[in-house]
Amino acid sequence: MKAVTLDLPAIMDQFGPVAVQRWLAGAGDEFEDGTPLVSLETEIAHIELNSPWPGKLTEILCGDGAPVAVGTALATIEVTDWVYDNMVSE
Repeated sequence: MKAVTLDLPAIMDQFGPVAVQRWLAGAGDEFEDGTPLVSLETEIAHIELNSPWPGKLTEILCGDGAPVAVGTALATIEVTDWVYDNMVSE
């Protein structure tokens, strides 16, 4: 198993200031890729950020209401070695 961070993607920069609205998953939750993990609030939209990989949410690094910038680590996700080698490191 490997730990990877879920970072705020660069595309979010076009929406102005971003804040974590609320987490849709909790520490310890397992999920598939594409599962909505966190709801983000911007000046113009509410956006759900989906997990790019299947895994387990091990730690939330930015709590509800926290302002975040592009590249900020939002959470730590534990993935299998296969997922890391074939999906994360691509």
